[in-house]
Amino acid sequence: MKNNSSIVYYVAGVFLLSVLLKAFGVVDFSIIEYSGYVLVFYGIIVVINHFGNYERIALFSGTTIFMLGILLITISYFEFPDLRLLILPVTMFICSAGFAVLFIEDRKYFLSAILSVIFLSVGLAVIFKRGKLNLNLFALSVQRVVIEYWAVFVITLVLSFLWSRKR
Repeated sequence: MKNNSSIVYYVAGVFLLSVLLKAFGVVDFSIIEYSGYVLVFYGIIVVINHFGNYERIALFSGTTIFMLGILLITISYFEFPDLRLLILPVTMFICSAGFAVLFIEDRKYFLSAILSVIFLSVGLAVIFKRGKLNLNLFALSVQRVVIEYWAVFVITLVLSFLWSRKR
């Protein structure tokens, strides 16, 4: 990765500064939530730095780091009665996202699109089979996330558009 050590230092510095601010009562967040934000930030940086270079392992790893960050943020905002039930579907969703990014980078790598759909389908099937989620509840949850994070989605789309024009 380009400037890998400097990115790690920046992420570590921001994380330590935030922990100090929390210790002194300046900010209020859980360590799990903030760790999620750090992983999301770092995952995005990894994917941006490796996108277009056909470095599949780095892209898959960056996507995985990003998705683990999303998982930590989700866990901090929502109450789950048994986190063990999330292991299999979350693993499937993370793999699905990783393969989707690989397909977005190189559309000739059609196998990654197929694997992405398979992993997504298996993850959804596990959730629906356990009976803990129905389509209405799922749609309401997605709607709540979109309403809460619409600005993040818009900023991400604008940055992606600007970045793609730059290349």
